[in-house]
Amino acid sequence: MIGDGINDGPAVERAFCSATPTIDRPFMPSRTDAWFVTAGLRPVRLALIAATALTRINRRNLTVATVYNVGTVSLAFAGLMSPLLCAVVMPISSLSILLATIASLSPGRPLWRS
Repeated sequence: MIGDGINDGPAVERAFCSATPTIDRPFMPSRTDAWFVTAGLRPVRLALIAATALTRINRRNLTVATVYNVGTVSLAFAGLMSPLLCAVVMPISSLSILLATIASLSPGRPLWRS
């Protein structure tokens, strides 16, 4: 929800996420999650682009984690993985997802890249 006046107050309070372009009026910035300090709707567009990119990264990470867990649990139930191998593979998997996320969010890489 993006609101700029006191009449938007009830909707802003019930919204999952809210913002306001008016920081000069004290009643809106105190009720919202974020506020825009530039003119126009460009901040809204950038926020939507960032949200889309973060959703894509989150889905990728959940897919990789699900595939990893299904595969390794299946191999472990089949008796094909030793406890030592499990202890080595698990942190490698976690670190690889972490590094992939960091690489996806690096400053030189635009979020809106498909």
